[in-house]
Amino acid sequence: MKNILFILALCFLGFAPPVSEYTFYQALSSSLVTAEIEVNTNSTHYHEPFKIKLKNISGRNLKIKLENGMKLEPGESEYQNFMIVQEQLISLAPNQREETKVRAMCLEAHDRAPSGGSDYHFSGRVNDKLKGLGRIIQANELYSYMGQDAVWAVADGKSAREISGYHYDEGLPLIRYVANLNGEELPPKPAADDYQRNYRAAVTKATVGGAFTFNASFPMAVEIALFNEDNTVVRELFNNKETPPGEHVVEYSFDHSVYTEDFYTVRMIADGELFLENRFSFNPEDWRNGN
Repeated sequence: MKNILFILALCFLGFAPPVSEYTFYQALSSSLVTAEIEVNTNSTHYHEPFKIKLKNISGRNLKIKLENGMKLEPGESEYQNFMIVQEQLISLAPNQREETKVRAMCLEAHDRAPSGGSDYHFSGRVNDKLKGLGRIIQANELYSYMGQDAVWAVADGKSAREISGYHYDEGLPLIRYVANLNGEELPPKPAADDYQRNYRAAVTKATVGGAFTFNASFPMAVEIALFNEDNTVVRELFNNKETPPGEHVVEYSFDHSVYTEDFYTVRMIADGELFLENRFSFNPEDWRNGN
């Protein structure tokens, strides 16, 4: 009886349909899949800003690789370009549709973050310097403000001193990589009162602040960040990757003598998704209109 079962198992394995693996670009150019890109309005431009919908039209089992370093470009130049910072392998049976969120980061700090109706398409790959950075981000799981800061530093050719965050030491692999690219020495850790580089430094001039009150039903990673009118992040205000269940009140503040634009939004991000937000207007016109 055991021999019969063993033979049946071998027969079953022998008839298992083969799986073909392709990169996304190979599958698309060979008309094996169709793809749609959608902006993920529940995330930020440095967490999971896109969803991709794939459909297998090949008639056979496929594995599609979304490669770290693939580039996304907008239909309108006012919006940001992006690079994927996490490789994914997506399995598709014949005629199967699959939607997956894409970890990506923006390449242009001074353009607008995408909105729900923004049109995007894949467009080749980023350069080798950015590819190397993307591998470090993935290897260290630095899908964070500091990861985004490092992408901007490499894309714009800026110093490693430009990279900061709430947990500075966690970002040292990024800082070392950018310093090596630039042929510069590793920058010193920011001083306790260096508001520009130390994101835990106290506000000493024009303090603007508030608090988020929330109930966590399970452990979550909580971040609070400051965004400008273009929905681009400009400073990390709080970060606790291991926020326990229960009631929480998290205070935040920023210095309006440093961040001097008329409009800002402070957003709380939980496990990579937008959770709460407070909007601040320093435009007298808004005050007169009661906004």
